[in-house]
Amino acid sequence: MIHSSSPYDRPQHSDGFVAKSGRTLATEKIEVEYKTFFLDLQENHRGRFLRITEDAGGRRETVIVPIENATEFTETVKRIVTAVP
Repeated sequence: MIHSSSPYDRPQHSDGFVAKSGRTLATEKIEVEYKTFFLDLQENHRGRFLRITEDAGGRRETVIVPIENATEFTETVKRIVTAVP
């Protein structure tokens, strides 16, 4: 399931997750099996970035991708996914 919502400054997701820094411009939530992924497009004084947070049973891991590298990042993910028969 993918859930979209409108942008707001400090996102409070339904499970209590709050993005840690930056102003949120757009957000998506993806639930896959027992994991939840939050994808937040944010900006701060250093520029725009994509914050990808995985929540698996209360344990959270975050990856931050500068917007300048987002296309390369997504193209690489596509190559890896399509390489698997």
